[in-house]
Amino acid sequence: MREEVGKVLRAVTDVVNAREDQLVLKDFITSSREVIFSYAGPYSSPARYSTLFLSSVTQKYVRWMHPQELTYYYAPYSEAEGVSIVIYASEASGTLNMLIDQLSWTGHKLLVVSRSPLPDALKHKLRDEKLIYLKGEEWLLKAHLFIGLSLSLIEEGVKVRLERVLREFRDVGPVIGDLINSYEDVLVEVEEFLKKPAVITGTPTMWGAAECIAHSSCGGVTHYLSSPESAMVTGKSLGRVLIFDTDVEEFSVRPLKMLSLTGGIETMEIRLRTDPLTSSLYGIILARILCSGG
Repeated sequence: MREEVGKVLRAVTDVVNAREDQLVLKDFITSSREVIFSYAGPYSSPARYSTLFLSSVTQKYVRWMHPQELTYYYAPYSEAEGVSIVIYASEASGTLNMLIDQLSWTGHKLLVVSRSPLPDALKHKLRDEKLIYLKGEEWLLKAHLFIGLSLSLIEEGVKVRLERVLREFRDVGPVIGDLINSYEDVLVEVEEFLKKPAVITGTPTMWGAAECIAHSSCGGVTHYLSSPESAMVTGKSLGRVLIFDTDVEEFSVRPLKMLSLTGGIETMEIRLRTDPLTSSLYGIILARILCSGG
């Protein structure tokens, strides 16, 4: 575990020190009346988290879209002026190529936050659009922390809350040990639970933690990512469900938790008792300690 904690701490330090990139994302978002977040690759949680964060603290019109929805049903028919689009690219896939092509052709303002350097062909297509690299390991952790730090700099929002959240994100490194100690008993139980295949799900703020588990080789077996609604069905077929949630989202997963009583399903819960704006990061850190993360 010590080695994994060290990797997490190094990733946190890298992102906290990337002040210039944080300002790029903040300025890009504040320059438009409408912001759309999307993704390329297996991880949708950075786009979801950005939307939840921004809509919680500002009056800006903001939403997240699946890449295909953005490409085929929004971009060709929307008014590009005043709209900023942020793509979180955990891989330089055909999906990213498709998004860049369509958004460039339709004149939309675009910023790509990438896991790795893009091929020259894709960089050429971006032209004057913006590109940020979150280099190295721990992509998912870095992306969520980067989002939290960047969006906490926005001045038009709920300032007292944003200032508190920003301080918490900047000082997250020293509290990782306390976080792990607080959930030590739960982590031991979950580690045992994950030695068999399970459905992994999470509430909107905790979707990143669910992705971290589902896209890893945790326990040496395959796990299956599913929304809470779909997990009501998939959980019955597999018989085991791990749920990530927070105190404020408890009621949204209550029917799923009841499956342990009504459907004979084995369920386990990791619930965080923190501000929903910061719980995403803490959930990923806990998931990362459990498994080799993305």
